[in-house]
Amino acid sequence: MLNLSFRVSSCCGLVLAFTCLAFPKDLMAQSPTVTFVVVTDVSDGEWVKRIGRHVVRVEVLFPPKHGEIDGNYQTCNARVRNLLNFDVLLVREAMSSPRQLIWRERMTGANPRGKVHSITQSRDSLTAAHDREMQLAIDVHGALVSVLPKQQAVLNANLILELQRLRALHLTELATHD
Repeated sequence: MLNLSFRVSSCCGLVLAFTCLAFPKDLMAQSPTVTFVVVTDVSDGEWVKRIGRHVVRVEVLFPPKHGEIDGNYQTCNARVRNLLNFDVLLVREAMSSPRQLIWRERMTGANPRGKVHSITQSRDSLTAAHDREMQLAIDVHGALVSVLPKQQAVLNANLILELQRLRALHLTELATHD
């Protein structure tokens, strides 16, 4: 098992090194355009930050306060107005509430240049949490690359680092269970 992990880590390291050597000016861009991403789920926001790093600004559509979402119309309307200049709206279809759907429709109607990307979430209880996390990272990466093609080298490198981190966490969990 550890031999396989070493091979995977080595391959990821080689891909990362190749990306850095093949696209050095992409990775060293002095002032990349920052893309404004609005997410509907807090954990998706964390993944966008990890993979997008310095090329994204992330906001949660309705961030929970003390574990509860404030549902008052004035608060929601003010929040949506502050987010109308989004470049990307990243949503999880399986987790959308009717209230979120209404506000999403208003946002996309008011900002036709903004792109909406849906992330699917596995409902298969047999799929390991580790595999779901890896798939989520890959899905977020795909959404970001589709709107930031000039930053693909940076996004690829960040994805590789995150997949390596997830694999290391998974191997640590496996080692502690044995």
